[in-house]
Amino acid sequence: MTAHVRLIREYGGGIGVRDAGLIESALHLPLASFEGQPLYRTPFERAAILWIGLIRNHGFVDANKRTATAAMARWLLLEGFRLRAAHDELVDMAVGIANKQCQLGDVAKWLESNAEPDA
Repeated sequence: MTAHVRLIREYGGGIGVRDAGLIESALHLPLASFEGQPLYRTPFERAAILWIGLIRNHGFVDANKRTATAAMARWLLLEGFRLRAAHDELVDMAVGIANKQCQLGDVAKWLESNAEPDA
């Protein structure tokens, strides 16, 4: 079961993909490079651009912020970091990203200050 389906079943909303291309685009953002150099050099920049891309691309029918937050936290785990932010703080950041009040640098710094190495 995907994170999107699990979150919808747990918290409500509509299951489904509105635009698979927008989801795929967001999923590729952390791996983007230019002339062989990664565009996003830190684990926090990569997690941030994934979070931003999934939220703002709005590729799911519902639960874009929830799904994006779960994906971002999983990305950080794969990079060796565990997110330790409170639920309310995550909600505030996700809403700030959706409303374009938070940009990449802000989100990356926030993630760095709210993550710890995964033991």
